[in-house]
Amino acid sequence: MKKRKIIGFVLASAMVVPFAAGSVKDANAENFSGKEKQYYTLCSSSSLTVANKKTCKEFNEYLKNKNADLKKNIDTASSTISSSEDSINAIVKKVEDLDKQISSYETQIKDVTASIEQTQKDIEASKEKLKERIYANQSNVNSKVNVSYIFGAKSMTDFFSRVSALADIKESDEDLINEIKAKEAQLKTQQETLTTSKQALEASKASAENDKAVLYQKISGAKASLEESKKALQSNTDSITLIASNMAAIQEATAKATVSKAEVQKTTVALSGNTSLGAKVVSLALSKQGCMYLWGAAGPNRFDCSGLVSWALNNAGVNVGRMTSGAFASAGQAVDRSQLQPGDIITFGSPVHHVGIYIGGNQFVHAPSTGKPVQVSSLTGYYSNNYHNARRLF
Repeated sequence: MKKRKIIGFVLASAMVVPFAAGSVKDANAENFSGKEKQYYTLCSSSSLTVANKKTCKEFNEYLKNKNADLKKNIDTASSTISSSEDSINAIVKKVEDLDKQISSYETQIKDVTASIEQTQKDIEASKEKLKERIYANQSNVNSKVNVSYIFGAKSMTDFFSRVSALADIKESDEDLINEIKAKEAQLKTQQETLTTSKQALEASKASAENDKAVLYQKISGAKASLEESKKALQSNTDSITLIASNMAAIQEATAKATVSKAEVQKTTVALSGNTSLGAKVVSLALSKQGCMYLWGAAGPNRFDCSGLVSWALNNAGVNVGRMTSGAFASAGQAVDRSQLQPGDIITFGSPVHHVGIYIGGNQFVHAPSTGKPVQVSSLTGYYSNNYHNARRLF
């Protein structure tokens, strides 16, 4: 008896849900969401009922529709990345311009600050000179000089003129100081204006940098979504291809396994009117053509090789229970190959690993292997070369 080969597939993006092949009878598209892996496992199976074939076709359509949505997601993510990169380029240009303006303001602030410092030095120097003059005017010597200067006038008009001249000198010193102070105040105002403008530019730059960071984060998210969608798209595309290929292989195997009309007619004629147990065993086995192979199964709709033979014999009235291919090789009576009759059991391999039922015309009906249905084959080629023996159980 041939061992069943289990085909394993993994659909990375799907949920892992316990599932037995053949348990899904029918499904609407909305039922596939979140259960992709279990339907993928079902549709990758070599044994599908008619209902499951319909479900698998619907599942493939679901995957195609899902791929269409994924392609839209990819387009959206690509567009988001492109527009965000354009926005970032504009922000980078804006930041560069702001940096230039900030640098210009910093230069101006530096120059104004230097001017303020020099003006403050000039004010201090003028104050010192004024102090010296006042002090000199208050000293005895200078007082005498001033008195001599004032009372040396030749007339009253000259006297008042000299007194006024000394007062004007003092006022002139004070005016100079006040003028320098006014200049200092003007420079400080200019400094404050430049500083305020610089701070506004720095705030604009910080805002632009924040916008840029947000866009970079947006791009990062869009790229992650893009990669995820691309992987899911590829996974779904592979699934669609494999499922379609599997169903096509099943269809092809079923078509090849179906006995041609001529062969069916020939077998029917040969068994017509034959009420022997052999003819009944053959008829029962032939009625299961197209049923898919399933290791360990013995009917009524799934069979492995020994399961089909056991089922046909039991239903024909030859009670054998459930036997293995090896057990059939030694059951009943030995039959020479040249003396084969419909209903005889034939085994293959050494050690024996396969069994079928002879139907006449050098042909036999059997359940071949995983992925293939119950079918009629000729005792030629592989089967002729691996022929082991024949047994008659009735």
